[in-house]
Amino acid sequence: MIELLGIGVAERGVWRLRRFCLRLEERTLIAVLSDRRDQRLALLEVIGGRIVPSEGRAWINGTPLRAETAARVRRKVHVVDLARPRALRRPAAWHVLRERVTSAVESRGKPECLIVAEPDAQLRRDEAATFLRFLRDLAACNRLPIVASLGDPSLAYEADTVLTIVGGTVVTRAPGRTAPHVLAPQSPQSIA
Repeated sequence: MIELLGIGVAERGVWRLRRFCLRLEERTLIAVLSDRRDQRLALLEVIGGRIVPSEGRAWINGTPLRAETAARVRRKVHVVDLARPRALRRPAAWHVLRERVTSAVESRGKPECLIVAEPDAQLRRDEAATFLRFLRDLAACNRLPIVASLGDPSLAYEADTVLTIVGGTVVTRAPGRTAPHVLAPQSPQSIA
């Protein structure tokens, strides 16, 4: 379970996330959307124990996230960073990424959570949709929460749950796989 209570992430005096509240118990594919890449990645870095929030409290799979516990959180959460460009052979790019995810899950045993950063950064839209279906099946088969940040909001329908970040906080939490379009944010509300 992932619980974030009023967390904020500041970098050089600029808030990437602010007063962010979230509780996730799902063992499904969760898509994180934002028009700001730094917000999407900040959330993934907190969940993965890569950064400790500047304010608020975070619990990742029952472990409070603090400087002294961050290493323990990182051992529980596997991160596959696909945001960094790498040369991928066409036409099998999504197969290469699938192998990277599979080896991350199998290399150190079953993780308690898997984070996949920006899978659509490397792929054409159709390949990204296929890759997200693979992640959704992997989450279901292994009862594993997989959190993936997406730059292309039109791919969100491939996820089981969609989180949209606007202004540093969650404004919409909607089921994915509802329609192949972006769900427009409703009135701002934090998830407690």
